[in-house]
Amino acid sequence: MSQSYRFFFSYARETYENAQWSRLGQTGNFLEEFFEDLCRKVSDFTGEPSRSVAYRDLDRPQIGDFWSPNLVNGLQQSQVLISILSPRYLKSVNCGREVEFFRRRFDKWRQNNSDQPKSHRIIPVFWVDSIDCLRAMKRDVAKFIDDLQQKQKDTPDNYPAKGLAQFYNLGEMKSCSALCWQLARRIVDLSNDEPLPQLDGMEDFRNLPSAL
Repeated sequence: MSQSYRFFFSYARETYENAQWSRLGQTGNFLEEFFEDLCRKVSDFTGEPSRSVAYRDLDRPQIGDFWSPNLVNGLQQSQVLISILSPRYLKSVNCGREVEFFRRRFDKWRQNNSDQPKSHRIIPVFWVDSIDCLRAMKRDVAKFIDDLQQKQKDTPDNYPAKGLAQFYNLGEMKSCSALCWQLARRIVDLSNDEPLPQLDGMEDFRNLPSAL
């Protein structure tokens, strides 16, 4: 039986590499810290083990790489897509394909439930500030992303104008925690809804166009 996941963590390889930090002989990665914190908060809300609530591909494919069965299964079995937005992400064909994969799953669900308005299952997270991300977006993509943004009242006032990476770099952990809490709550709410259908004939998805 395939493992099901609350969310799929979609990010660009370069974004992860650029999130490395080193100081006073210690090293870490801000994106890794965010992912682990998000998993823990989802776990707190659901009672499920934090290691099993999300799928993340640790070996990000590049253009022309073959898609592993585990990656495709992760996309099929996850109920929410967390998109870590950065200029690198927006220029990545493979990241755009992951967004397109989820967009098609949601559209397939909506075709069979047209009388039931539902929130989209794609949640964009501005890792880099929104102005720099918008510069890298096409106009139709900017409209699509704007429609998906989190607008809850408890979201930090300076987000997304200041990206999440800046919160980490400047040590603004209260803002990091507040945004992470909002995202975890949203993931749980959406993933508790009716499961999205899987896409047929998707042993890999190299032929999918990029949604970005």
